[in-house]
Amino acid sequence: MSDDITGGPDADADETHGTDEIDGVSIELSNDEALVLFEWLAHRDEAGDLPLEDAAEQRVLSDIHAGLEIALEDALSPEYAELLAAARKNVRDAPQ
Repeated sequence: MSDDITGGPDADADETHGTDEIDGVSIELSNDEALVLFEWLAHRDEAGDLPLEDAAEQRVLSDIHAGLEIALEDALSPEYAELLAAARKNVRDAPQ
């Protein structure tokens, strides 16, 4: 059975498949949020200053960073700095 982002059971999950299906959690981010998170993960990785208790934590963060790099066209843009600045402003100024 998989969980949605709220932590509740997924009503469409089929428990009869057991190990045939991969359990997972999905988080939906806007492009701006994804770009800000991508940059933060890159900066933390370069600085090496994020306290981790286990190597599994580093692996998960690295996997998320790699997935964002694949999903984000802006990550390889020549205008990356400007796009990042705009994304940060949009996220910072967005209503909660």
